[in-house]
Amino acid sequence: LDEFDAVFLLFYPTERSLVEKFKVLRSEIERKRIPVFIMAGKGTKQKGIVLLHSLIPLKEMGMADYEFEAFVKLTEEGMKNPIMRLEGMDVDNLNVWNNLPPFYHSGRIIMPEKNSVILAVINKERTNIIKNDVPFILCSPTGERRYFFVNGYGLWRWDLLLKNDEFSGVYDRLFGNVVRWLIKEDDEKRIRVYTDKEVYNSGEEVIITAEVYDDYYNTVDNAEVNVSIVKDNYVLERVLDNKGGGIYRGRLEIIEPGRYKVRCNAKYFDREIGGDVGEFSVGEFSIEMLDIRMRNDILRNISKESGGKFYTSEDINMLFGELPQKRNESIEEKNIEIYNKWLLMVIIVFLLSCEWFIRKRLGML
Repeated sequence: LDEFDAVFLLFYPTERSLVEKFKVLRSEIERKRIPVFIMAGKGTKQKGIVLLHSLIPLKEMGMADYEFEAFVKLTEEGMKNPIMRLEGMDVDNLNVWNNLPPFYHSGRIIMPEKNSVILAVINKERTNIIKNDVPFILCSPTGERRYFFVNGYGLWRWDLLLKNDEFSGVYDRLFGNVVRWLIKEDDEKRIRVYTDKEVYNSGEEVIITAEVYDDYYNTVDNAEVNVSIVKDNYVLERVLDNKGGGIYRGRLEIIEPGRYKVRCNAKYFDREIGGDVGEFSVGEFSIEMLDIRMRNDILRNISKESGGKFYTSEDINMLFGELPQKRNESIEEKNIEIYNKWLLMVIIVFLLSCEWFIRKRLGML
């Protein structure tokens, strides 16, 4: 399984599956923490649910063992969850789900035992056989080994029966979302906040930008993105404007110098997506930076009062004619290493010997 990013178990295991072989597969999935997709079918009965328990905490609650057609209904969590957002369609997302063709259900009620997230249930108003909400689609909470469970089959009808319908594309989009969510890495940021510069002058405009992505790193529009600019006891809050394509931006001016933190958080349909923290600095106020244009009139007055002259870039050649002509001087140096010249060494030793001899004869030593 080292070569696989996720495992799909379709109507497996069944009552006739080889238990020992499935246990080997299950053990490897658990050990390597591989994401798993499971779709239950008519053959996924009590023994199959028991074998799946360590992969997905499920329990069977009984019910008549016969097949019937059912319709899907999103839960409140499913309306917020990006897996169930069928982006790119020209109709409302909830309207898409409410108008899907029926799928098949085995009649066996399978319930999660732990804190699984139920994204969709069987619509009891449109299915007279059941009286309570029966989970249809559920997934793991964020931060755990990922699993996705579908208690139904015949979802191919969402593709073939809608080929020429305004809802066509549901099947591909849904399973594209599921695969991206299963295999995505958790260590990547879904919110990124940054400023256009790291250092600003006092009073200069600060541009704050945030990028917002969903659970499988598609850009998110229409999110609520808030930022807080914090320095000691100073706190300034802003709501960033949606610029499209998952980009949100805001502008502000800060006078007081210092180092500031930018704390950002984003919500989508009242669901917390995540947050990020950035930093920037504001320098001391400088009057010279208020107007950085060249002031020719001031420069001419300075040159006039000081007895100098003023030139622009257009008449720079005239400047060289005004400069005094100086004589060019050059200095040459030549170094001789006498230690590497044996003839010089012999002459020096000879002269020193002569001096010693003369001093000795004259009694100067």
